[in-house]
Amino acid sequence: MSELLATADLLLFLADAFREPTADLLQPDSTLDALPTAAGLEGDFVLSALRGVSLDAWKREHNRLFEGGEPVVSPHETSWASAARPLVLADIAAFQRAFGLERRPDAAVRVDHLSAELELGAMLCTTLHRARDEGAREGEQVTQDALRKYAGAHLAPWVSPFCSKLRREAREPLYDELAALLEAVVAR
Repeated sequence: MSELLATADLLLFLADAFREPTADLLQPDSTLDALPTAAGLEGDFVLSALRGVSLDAWKREHNRLFEGGEPVVSPHETSWASAARPLVLADIAAFQRAFGLERRPDAAVRVDHLSAELELGAMLCTTLHRARDEGAREGEQVTQDALRKYAGAHLAPWVSPFCSKLRREAREPLYDELAALLEAVVAR
């Protein structure tokens, strides 16, 4: 598996992990622990250990941390950004449109939700891999530039403070592992 595809898989895993937990996330996946290394990350990430939490406990912790009118740790970029909310939302939407994505009006999360932003990052990694694989130099350059700009503008500025607060506030150890992985992927 290429480094870009492993990174995309990690981003999709993290996107799922920061949504309302489901039983699917608790299913054993022997390939999960190999993804951080395949993505070029250094560190000891034992993702299969996340499967040890009960679904009910995970849901309670997720709801306590991320849901409600005043979440303990907001999973929305605009809660952390210094720029005006409409500008941030418009910029994210522009990145989505540029790569053929349109958010449905009934989408479960806003475009600035961590899960939505990670999904867009995964799509950009996959698109970049495809362009490289096909030898499409112009497509590769455009996508690589977009990925760099997107991550620099919409993930890097707020993910580290988000993860720091998450580590302080979380009661379930699984969020320590998720925060460490999220920071490592975004820093890369």
